[in-house]
Amino acid sequence: MFNTIRVLLITTLVSTIAFADVFMTELTDPQNSSDAGRYVELFNSGDSAVDLSAGWALQRWTNGNADPQSAVALTGEISPGGFYIVCNNADKFLTTYGMDCNQDIGTGGAADGNGDDQLALYNGEVLVDFYGQIGQDGSGQWHEFEDGRAERAADVATGCADTTGASCESGWVIDNDSGGGDGPVYAPEGFDPAAWIGAAASDDDVLGCMDDTACNYNAEATMNDGSCLYDDCLGECGGSAVVDECGVCNGGDSSCSAAVCVSVDMAIEGTVGEGGMKARISTVNGEYSPSDWIGMDQEGTVYSTCLPMIAGYTYGYNFNNSDGSGYESGSDLEDVCAGGNYGNDRTYTVAEDAAGTEILLDTVCWESCDACPAVVEGCTDDTAENYNSEATVDDGSCEYEQLEAAILFISEAAEGSSNNKYIEIYNASDETVDLSSYAYPTVGNAPTVPGEYEYWNTFADGAAVAAGDVYVVCHGSSDDFIAAECDETYTYLSNGDDGLCLVFGSEGNFQVLDCFGDWNGDPGSGWDVAGVSAATKDHTLVRKAIVVSGNAGEWVGSAGTNADDSEWVVLDQNDWTYLGSHPHEFASAVMGCMDENATNYNPDATEQDYNEFG
Repeated sequence: MFNTIRVLLITTLVSTIAFADVFMTELTDPQNSSDAGRYVELFNSGDSAVDLSAGWALQRWTNGNADPQSAVALTGEISPGGFYIVCNNADKFLTTYGMDCNQDIGTGGAADGNGDDQLALYNGEVLVDFYGQIGQDGSGQWHEFEDGRAERAADVATGCADTTGASCESGWVIDNDSGGGDGPVYAPEGFDPAAWIGAAASDDDVLGCMDDTACNYNAEATMNDGSCLYDDCLGECGGSAVVDECGVCNGGDSSCSAAVCVSVDMAIEGTVGEGGMKARISTVNGEYSPSDWIGMDQEGTVYSTCLPMIAGYTYGYNFNNSDGSGYESGSDLEDVCAGGNYGNDRTYTVAEDAAGTEILLDTVCWESCDACPAVVEGCTDDTAENYNSEATVDDGSCEYEQLEAAILFISEAAEGSSNNKYIEIYNASDETVDLSSYAYPTVGNAPTVPGEYEYWNTFADGAAVAAGDVYVVCHGSSDDFIAAECDETYTYLSNGDDGLCLVFGSEGNFQVLDCFGDWNGDPGSGWDVAGVSAATKDHTLVRKAIVVSGNAGEWVGSAGTNADDSEWVVLDQNDWTYLGSHPHEFASAVMGCMDENATNYNPDATEQDYNEFG
């Protein structure tokens, strides 16, 4: 037994040492990754070669997913003090860095992280190294390297297997487009595949560039120090000039491009944020390749700019009004004049013979494929007396017939278990009321604009409530007891924290008659009523008989602070005793002993006072 334990312990220690020899030293997502590709760099800090085909693998968790992609097996060997490069496109890697990657595993996998993913290095079933935090999207977190890279700190000598990231964070140096490190990084100049500052050199090593295709190749170098430079198309060693898409060195695509001038009319939308109107190229021949945003010139309500586009290519482009996300909705654009993931990449194909020309595209209306209709100011509410069907912009001139609302108010509301929810509306007038001119608009938790409804809910066609009767709106899956009294169903009744008001009029012009909760903000679990905390959740509330009209939106006074000053009686959850009629009298509590075994038992008592045994 002792020998078995000893062998197991020795095996474990040897395995642990062997596993620690290989770890990740660089994860990349260049700003120009669509051209340069991406790669993961491994380093062997040991003194012997490691056969990676013997069970070694990389595995990726995308974004905040708790479950990983399938692991990708590694196939080669990594020499002592050497590197192993896993890339997502061998051709792009060779073109960018002038060297071959060791293994191309294609796009969409472990070598294709876009800066907000998690990555693990395994030897068999053993986790050797880990980057990120499982279940957490890297965006805005310590491990985000979007449009940049994550490089291992120079003093790291082994992998870190903490999948929460807590003990691994200090072992990385991060560049990203969110302001981390050097910010966005372009390839090849910002990257050093097959080199790492932490790779220790012996006294006998000669540091230098070991790539014989480099213009500063050092034939005497025994360790690559990441200093390799290459001639650009102008013959300058380490220069930045490149052959453009037109085949011209350092030409910037100008010799085969057209200036495509786009313009958008904001006459109908009207909203432009502080950043102003701007445009950019989003896709080139269907591939996502965003350019920088370009400010647009304004003339009246029309904003214009020109975008450089190569003849014969198909481009997607966006407008942005700097308000919120700023992007147009693609709901009216997609498959008509736009495409892309969100349907708002407006598309244009440049003619083959258009190089050197200026092309003026027709002005379009914001979120439309067509020009804006002529601006006609007037009343746009079709319920108003002076509604103008030709008006495109509401000028606030709407006039409405002065109608008198009937005396309707919310007499009961329940937030029960499961879907046992309802509101009961009481007609306190002496005539039947047609509900077609009434509605019960709501908000969900905290409204987008405090004090304004989010959802306009009308009553069912033909709905009416007789004098002295009630009208019940319930959830469609309510208990049979509730369903028997229900007049119409509504799925999105409150969970206790969603305000609802009974109103009279139209969406553009209405009078608030009564409210249960309010439209001002999220109260938490629910609103306090009659001194009961969060009473609008997990309770039934019944209006007192002394209330003869709605609260006109004054919910705070209606809710009250105690049982005496509140307009409501708070009952236990799933108590539907009073559903289906109104009003009701609630007897005052009779204090006394309710224990039949006590000598002072009071059969009339409704609330326990004290016991006396004798």
